Order: sequence, then structure tokens, then C-alpha cells
Amino acid sequence: MHKIMVVDDMDIFLKPIAATLKREGFSVSCATNGRVALEQMLQDVPDLILLDISMPEMDGFTFLETIRANPTYQQIPVILLTAINETNYVKRAEELNAQEYLVKSYFSLDEMLEKIHKYLSAL
Repeated sequence: MHKIMVVDDMDIFLKPIAATLKREGFSVSCATNGRVALEQMLQDVPDLILLDISMPEMDGFTFLETIRANPTYQQIPVILLTAINETNYVKRAEELNAQEYLVKSYFSLDEMLEKIHKYLSAL
């Protein structure tokens, strides 16, 4: 069973996404910011991460920089799922080797699941 970590500080996104992933048969862990996610990853490394950018304590880009600098985590596929739809953010995501950049106001759960299956099938 593939493990997916959802990192988002807003329950309105976190809970339905986690529930959808569980219904699809994934093992799901949730974190409300990058710091909490890093702590959880010390105990259980996910196969894929869904990551928001704007969060308290440690934002998504800082989290992504941190895991990309660590050989243990640098190959984990990361799909950004954020409300921010700005070119400079998309460019930064590419620089940090995020696999996808989905905008919350435009994505569908089916699209998200399609992307997840794409990257997990390559593992």
C-alpha cells in the first residue's frame, strides 16, 4: 500500500483530500505545516507528498528545499496543491523539482488522483 502525506494548514482542503485518498486505498498521513511534516517523516517516509505553499511555521517551499537537500527524501515525488497561481511560484516549484503544480481553485479530485497514480506507478 502506497503512503501519501498531505501537508496543508487548512482543514477544508486537508480532510476531504485525505478521505478521498483513504477511499482509494492509500495509507495517508497529514501535517499542518512543513515542520510537522518533517518530524513525521523521521518515523514514516511517504511515497508521495501533496504540499501546500502558504502555511505557518514552515511554508511549502522551505519544506521542499529541506527535503530536496536530504538524500533520504530527495526522490520523493511532490505535487504542489496551492491557492497561489503566480508565474514566479510555478518557476520556483520547478527549480525545487516539484513534479506537479495544481491550483486549488482549478483542480479536480480526479485530476489529482490521475497525477498521484502517474508518479506512484513509476516507483
